[in-house]
Amino acid sequence: MREALHSGSVEHLSDKMEKSLLDDRLYRVIQLPNHLEILLIHDPDTDKATAAMDVKVGSFSDPDDLPGTTDAVELFCFMGTKKYPGDEYSTYLTKYDDKAPLYGALDRFSQFFIQPLFLADTLERELRAVDSEYKKILQSDAWRLMQLSRSTSSDKHPRNNLAAGNYQCLREILVSWGVNFRKRSIEFYKAYYSVNRMKLVVLGREPLQELESWVQELFSNVPNKNLHRLRWDGIPVLDEPELMTQIFVKPVMELRLLNIHFTYPDEEDLSASHPSRYLEHMIRHEGPGSAFAYLKELGLVDYLSAEASAQCPGTTLFYIETRLTEKGMQQYREVIKIIFQYIAMLKESPPLAWISDEMSRLAEVEFKFRQKLPPSQTVSGLAQLMQKACIPREHLLSPSLIRKLDPENIERGLSHLRPDNFRFVVVDQQFLGDWNATEKWYETEYKLEKIPEDFMQELSAAGRAPVTERPSKVHLPAVKEFVPQRLEVKQKDVTDPARYPTLIRHDDSIRVWFKKDDQFWVPKANIKLFLRSPVASVTPMNTIMTRLYVDLVEDSLKEYTYNAEIAGLNYSISESAQGLNIEIDGFNDKMSVLLEKVLLGVRDLNIKQERFNVVKEKVRKAYKNFDYREPYRQIDAFSRMLISERSWAPFEMLEELPAVTAEDLRSYSPELLRQMHIEILVHGNLYREDALSIAELVESTLRPHRLPEAQWPPRRAIALPSGVNYLYERVLKNPDNVNHCLEYIISVGSISDRVQRAKLLLFAQIANEPCFNTLRTKEQLGYIVNSEASVYATVGTWCILVQSERNCKYLEERCDAFLVKLERDLRAMTDETFEEHKIGLINKRLGKLKNLGQEALRFWNHIRIYCDVENIEALAKKDILEFFNQYIHPSSPTGAKLSIHLIAQASTGVSAAAEDRTATENNTNASTFNVEQEIIAVNEHEASVSSVKAPVKIEDVKAWKASLCLSVAANPVRDLSEFDDFGSKL
Repeated sequence: MREALHSGSVEHLSDKMEKSLLDDRLYRVIQLPNHLEILLIHDPDTDKATAAMDVKVGSFSDPDDLPGTTDAVELFCFMGTKKYPGDEYSTYLTKYDDKAPLYGALDRFSQFFIQPLFLADTLERELRAVDSEYKKILQSDAWRLMQLSRSTSSDKHPRNNLAAGNYQCLREILVSWGVNFRKRSIEFYKAYYSVNRMKLVVLGREPLQELESWVQELFSNVPNKNLHRLRWDGIPVLDEPELMTQIFVKPVMELRLLNIHFTYPDEEDLSASHPSRYLEHMIRHEGPGSAFAYLKELGLVDYLSAEASAQCPGTTLFYIETRLTEKGMQQYREVIKIIFQYIAMLKESPPLAWISDEMSRLAEVEFKFRQKLPPSQTVSGLAQLMQKACIPREHLLSPSLIRKLDPENIERGLSHLRPDNFRFVVVDQQFLGDWNATEKWYETEYKLEKIPEDFMQELSAAGRAPVTERPSKVHLPAVKEFVPQRLEVKQKDVTDPARYPTLIRHDDSIRVWFKKDDQFWVPKANIKLFLRSPVASVTPMNTIMTRLYVDLVEDSLKEYTYNAEIAGLNYSISESAQGLNIEIDGFNDKMSVLLEKVLLGVRDLNIKQERFNVVKEKVRKAYKNFDYREPYRQIDAFSRMLISERSWAPFEMLEELPAVTAEDLRSYSPELLRQMHIEILVHGNLYREDALSIAELVESTLRPHRLPEAQWPPRRAIALPSGVNYLYERVLKNPDNVNHCLEYIISVGSISDRVQRAKLLLFAQIANEPCFNTLRTKEQLGYIVNSEASVYATVGTWCILVQSERNCKYLEERCDAFLVKLERDLRAMTDETFEEHKIGLINKRLGKLKNLGQEALRFWNHIRIYCDVENIEALAKKDILEFFNQYIHPSSPTGAKLSIHLIAQASTGVSAAAEDRTATENNTNASTFNVEQEIIAVNEHEASVSSVKAPVKIEDVKAWKASLCLSVAANPVRDLSEFDDFGSKL
C-alpha cells in the first residue's frame, strides 16, 4: 500500500517489506520526480555494493527490418558517456575489484541512461562482439530450437523475430541500404529508453537516507518520455495456422525430445494465487501415479517437465517437455496420448485444497528460512520483479508465497490444455521423410505440417478419457512424507564464527568432519560423503562402469527422492576419479530418512536389463554429443586427459562403452563397494551426536572393508619439464562449426609450495583484466576469452582460453604478443596499483559468506584459503616479476607450455590478420584502424617472441604421458591432529 510519505521531492512508496526471519536488511521503495521507481537496500554486513537497472526493452521491440538492435544498443550505451568518455566505467570497477566506492560507481552508471555517446569508433567493435556471441551459439541445439519455436510462431506477434542479432542483419544489410547504423541506434534509444519504464535497485552498507540522497542526485536527470507500458494483449502467439501442427526437427547433437506447447492465459495479475503452479506441480510430478512414473516404467521417457512461461506481458505459453528413449521416439504418439489422459484425470475433479495447502505450506517454510543471495543476484532479480506492477511493493521479497487457493483460475488454465489448442515438436536426427524447410537464422532443418486427422481424433478421445479408459497406474499424488515439521533452531550469540570444521572421528575406516552452524541459524544442514575407492577410475572401462552404476542408482531412486526434492530436501550422487560423492542438503528434519534410502539404493541396486539398456543408451549419447558441444566447452576434457594421471576423454570412453554388459556391471559393483574409506562433512543445524549417528548409519549400511590411507589412490599430474613447448591438435567433429578454440597452458610447477601458489593466484588476478581487454575488447579475437589459474593435483597452471573464427596458430601468436607487452606493463605498475591487486585478491579469498551452502563449499578448502591470504600479503612486485620471467614469459628458457588447438572444419572466410584491413564505411575504417593500432601497439614489444622454442607436437598421448614424470601426490597442508575434537559435546 502506498504511504503518504515524502522526503523533499522524493515520494516514499513503502518502507515495510514482508521479510524472512533471517533478513536483517532494511528496504525502502521510492519514486523520483522523473517517475523512476527505486528499491534501496541497506545491508550492514555486505562486502559488495551493487546496483541493477531493468530498462524493460528487449528483442520484442526490435524494428522489423533490423533484428538484433536491442542487443547492440545495450552494448553501445556502455561505451562512454559525455561526463565519462571512453572505457572509464570498467576501469573504475576493475581497479577496486568489486569494492569500488558506491557513489562513484553510481555516478558513472547513471550517465549511461542520461548522456550515452554512441561513439562511432566503438560501433564496429561492439557489432563484432554481438556477431561473435551469435556465432558462439549457432550450433547450440537449445538456441536453435528456441529460435525455431519463435520463427514458427504467428507473424502477427513479435515473438516471431530474431532473439539475438548478428553482423549481417545489423551492419551489412544497412550498409547495402546506405543507412547509418549509429543514427538508427540513437533513434531506437530515444524511442524506447525512458525512465518511466525503468526500475532501479541499489544495495549498499550506507544508511537508507544516504542511499536515497545519492540516487536522487544522480538519477533525477534520466529523461522521462512518458512512454506507454509495453504489453501485447490480444495478439495470438500461436494462431490458427500454427495450432494443431507437428514439427519434426533435425538437431546438431543426438537428441530425442518431445515438446508440447499450449497457448495459455496471462497470469501477471494473479501473483497472490499463482494458479499455473498448481498445474505445473501436478503434471511434472515424478512420484508414484504420475504421468512421468508411468511413462518411465514403459521405457518411453527419462525426463518430463511442465512450465507456464510468460513470453512477454500479455503472452504466455504452457510447455510440457520430455526426453524420449529410443523406444519412446518410436512411440511418441503414445507418449502424447498418455499425457492427455493424465490431463483428463485432472479435469475430472475440482482442484484439491489439500494439495494447494501443501504447496502453500512448503512455499511459506522456504520463504521463512530463506538465506541471503549474493548482492548481484539480489538486485538483478528484484529489478526484474519490480516491472510487475501488480505485485504490492510490500511483497517484493515474497512473491513466491501462495496466499490463496484459486480454483476458478486453475480450471481456466486447465481448460487451455486441450488438443485443439496445442502443437508439438519432435526432435531427432532420424526422420522417415524429408526435412523440407530451413529456419532463416540458424539454418535448422525441419518439417512443419498439420497433425493428421486420425491422430487428432485419438488425442480428442484421450483428452476426454474416463477412468475406465485410462492406465490404472496413473493417479493423483499422495501426501508428501518429507514436508518438514521440526523447524527449531537454538540461536546463540557468537562473536567469531568458527572458520573450519573439526575432526570428531578419524581412523582407517572413516573421517568425520563436523561444524554446528554458528552464523546463519536456519533449520537446514549439509551432509557430504566421499566414498574413496581404489578401483573407481583405474581404467576407462572402470570409469564407465562407475558412471553407469551411479546413473542407475539415480534412476532407481527418482520416484522416491522427488517428494523430498519438492519439500526442500535435495540429494545428488556422482562419480569422481577417487570414488563416489553423495551430497544431501536442505531442511534437516528428515535428512537421515533420505540418507538411509539413498545408501540402501547404492548398496542394494537391482540392475535390471531394461533399465540398464536405457541408461547405457543415455550415457552413449552423452559421450557422443560431447563432440558437438561448443569448442570452449570441450577443451577442458582434453587438458585433463593430457595433464592428469588418470583422466579419460569422452572419445576414449565411447570406444569402450559398447562392450559393457549388465552382467559386467553386476560383477563390478561389489568390487566398487567392497573396500572403501569414508569421509564425511556434517554441517548446519545438527549436533555432534547427530554427526556421529550419521557416520554410524553410513558404515552400518554400506559395510565396506577398510581402506587404510597407505592404500588410497594418489592424485598426481604430469610434471612438464622446464623449457618445453608441447602442442596437441584435434580436429572438431561438427562439420558445421566455424569456431576454433585455443587453450594456452603454462605450468608453474608444484603448488605444494604455498608461496608459489600465492604467486600464481596473484599473477592471475593481475593478468585477468588486461588479457580480456587486449584479446577480446581491443583485438576482437572472439566472444569467449578467459584467463585463470588452475590446479591439477599438485601442479599449478595458468592458462588463456580463446574461442574464435581465427585459426589457433594466429590466436597463439596473439597470446605470445600479449604476454610480452604484459611484462613491460608489470614493470611500469605502481606500488599503489600492485597493492590494490593484492587487496582485491584477498577480498575474493575471504569474501563474506552469504548462506550455509557457501560455507559448506568453503569448508572443503578451509585451510588452503587462509594460508593463501597470509602468503599473498607478504608478496612484493619483484616477486611477481621474477615469477613471470621464470614461468610465464614466452621467451623464458625455464618455461613449460602446453597448447591445445581444437580446429574447426567449417570456415566463415575470416583470414586472421587480414580480416580487418578492408571496410566500406567511414566509421568502419576508423574502427578497423583502431584495432590494427592496438595490434601494432602490442607487436612493438614482441621482438623477443621469435626466440620461443618450436612446439613439439603430441602424436600419441599415451606414449607422451609415459615419457614424462609425475608430480608428487597431494598431501594435507597441516597435520590433521590440529583439527581433532573428540571430546566436544556441541
